[in-house]
Amino acid sequence: MQKVLLIIFFIFSININSQEDNITCVWTGNDYLNNTNWGNASNWTACNGGYPSGSSAVVNVKSGNSDNKTITLDRDITLKQFKHGGSYGGAWTLAQPSGGSNTLTLEGTGVSQVWQHNREDVQWTIGANITIDAATTSTKELKLGTSSHSNNSITFSNASTLTLSSDTSLRFVFDKDGHTVTFNGTVTGGSGRDIIFKDFHTVTFGSSVVMTGYLGDLDFFATQNSGSGTGTSTSGGVTVNGDVRAREVHLGSSDMTINTSASLTCTRDSSAASTLRTDGTGKFIVKASRTASASLIAKFATGSPNIRFDRETDGDSEWTLIGVPVVGEIVSDITGLRAGSGSHSGKVAIGYFDNALNNGEYVYYNSGASTELELGKGYLISPDGSGVQTISFTGTGYFSSTLVQEPVTVESGTYGNWNLVGNPYLSYLMLTDNVDDSVNSFLEVNKGNIDNSAEAVYAWDGAEWDIYNKTSNTVNHIAPGEGFFIYARNGGTGMNMNFKEDMQKNGKGLNFNASMVNGGDDKNISSLNLRIEDLENGDSDKIRLYFNNLCSRGLDPGYDARKFFVKNSVRVFTKLLVEDKGIKLGIQALPFSDLKNVIVPIGINTSSSKIKFSVYERDLSHLYNVFLEDRLLNKIMKLDNPIEISLDEDENGLGRFYLHFTDGMIPELTTDDELRIFKSSENSIRIMGLPNQIYKAKIYDLSGRLLNYKEFKHYSYLNDIDVKSIKILKIESDKKTVIKKFNIE
Repeated sequence: MQKVLLIIFFIFSININSQEDNITCVWTGNDYLNNTNWGNASNWTACNGGYPSGSSAVVNVKSGNSDNKTITLDRDITLKQFKHGGSYGGAWTLAQPSGGSNTLTLEGTGVSQVWQHNREDVQWTIGANITIDAATTSTKELKLGTSSHSNNSITFSNASTLTLSSDTSLRFVFDKDGHTVTFNGTVTGGSGRDIIFKDFHTVTFGSSVVMTGYLGDLDFFATQNSGSGTGTSTSGGVTVNGDVRAREVHLGSSDMTINTSASLTCTRDSSAASTLRTDGTGKFIVKASRTASASLIAKFATGSPNIRFDRETDGDSEWTLIGVPVVGEIVSDITGLRAGSGSHSGKVAIGYFDNALNNGEYVYYNSGASTELELGKGYLISPDGSGVQTISFTGTGYFSSTLVQEPVTVESGTYGNWNLVGNPYLSYLMLTDNVDDSVNSFLEVNKGNIDNSAEAVYAWDGAEWDIYNKTSNTVNHIAPGEGFFIYARNGGTGMNMNFKEDMQKNGKGLNFNASMVNGGDDKNISSLNLRIEDLENGDSDKIRLYFNNLCSRGLDPGYDARKFFVKNSVRVFTKLLVEDKGIKLGIQALPFSDLKNVIVPIGINTSSSKIKFSVYERDLSHLYNVFLEDRLLNKIMKLDNPIEISLDEDENGLGRFYLHFTDGMIPELTTDDELRIFKSSENSIRIMGLPNQIYKAKIYDLSGRLLNYKEFKHYSYLNDIDVKSIKILKIESDKKTVIKKFNIE
């Protein structure tokens, strides 16, 4: 019995000695072939046979081997300090075991620096959770290196969470160009718990960074020793590739570049202090590509933070519509624009639209003009050179809660209602009230000053004009730097397009230049975009048919939208099916149920001898078919592939072409303007007439024997028809009688 007790006591003693040692320990990783766990005592020396953890524990990474540079945090650990020096630099990883969520807590008891790089060429990737938690309210530091070191870095991976406790701020110390910090994971911390980047900083916020739980400030200074005040960064820079959020952001002399599709949001909700500040020569650089944009929101910002807005545009003499989201930019300061020639000699390729001049005309500025560009006004620009070119606008940002109001007018002439306006903010704006917010969208706020047949924005995508309203699937926001047309209502005086701070949204994706894609997850929303091409001149035009339970056959403001005024060599439009007032539509909205049986007149204006119809975007269910009817040729063709049609004379409007939407099969024969007859199945037909007309339909065989009879209003089906022989169909109304021979085999 005594031997058994001695064995048990011996094993128990070993487990005690393998526990936490609240002392300085040296990582060797000697047992890496077995595992790289922190809790494996064989991976440590000078540690009394255990592993370091405790408020006085210090880790030294100064020996080890060249084969393994990973420490796996297999349990929660508390340290006073973590140091890396010695012989082994290179890429190191603080890893998390599979499925683990362990945390390394750095307290820094009695020291200011909780993490030190004491040698050069050491790059740590943090794949575990890190908490900075001082015993008393203070600021703790992570030192990247010294002025004699180079190529040091810390990267917080997307598997990590960096947490600042309720009484601790964090300062990164660099001391030399070339040391870097990257945030790819989650950052959390309470209000007033700031992250400060001192001297020579090079900082990147990756595309996967999550900062929704971070409530402190971000300060980028040189000699700054607290979370407030001023300072000047002598070098380095800040790059934002994801969604960065902070209560306030302060820059010294370094620039913060917010790349395309990234965003910066200052979250302070009161005017107690400035949320966005540039104390030196540093500036916030907001980048926009042709298809997407960075964005910046900073409510309650005071002063005049420096801003540069970089907008990619198409070269090769192409034009782009823009808004200018900075204050203080003048025409002569903008570089990279084409110089005017011919009748525009002495001009530069930036201008605006004057709807009172010659029925509506673009006006271009003189080269070297000192005219300051206005917030809310729309402009068109064309860069010099070929390919994609970047035009920069420099000034200060507009972050006031006061409305930006751009006057709009209705002038005489063909294009007198059209006004070119632009987004004055560095953020996206909500476009419609059916996305995000029912009150603060651009079209909802301004609908009183926009004609109800044109509650939409009209934009140039670099190739053709697009219309965006509630029918848009993928573009529901107005990007920073976007210019667009609106059609002002008649009879209004003193009208404005109002831009509100509450319209702002960050990170909302596509610009007006981006290609539209099929969308619409709602099973009761469908759309079809039809393109008509002039095969002689290469021009094209398009319309959109949109089906929604909220829409009718009459005018639906915010859904139906008239055509834009620019005309190509071919022009296509539709008209309202009910209460038509002669408005040519670019978007026609209809009830979702009309997909089963509706005929839409298609108007075409062209002098071309050959045109092509095609569907270039469609999200209709496969249960619905679309047919193009040509009443001149008496043909109905399924529109599942492009259809080319030769024209013997000019087409000037409505009357020849119609689109049929049906859940039936291919239409078989055309009668006249009143009746349509479809094959709906292998042994049935559908007859469609006028909505309020009563009809009597009779089917006879060739001997005159009555086979089928039905009385109906508007439309009906005749079923169980023998497919083996020719029949005679007689349709009677109080207006006329129609007789047709048919065979549905």
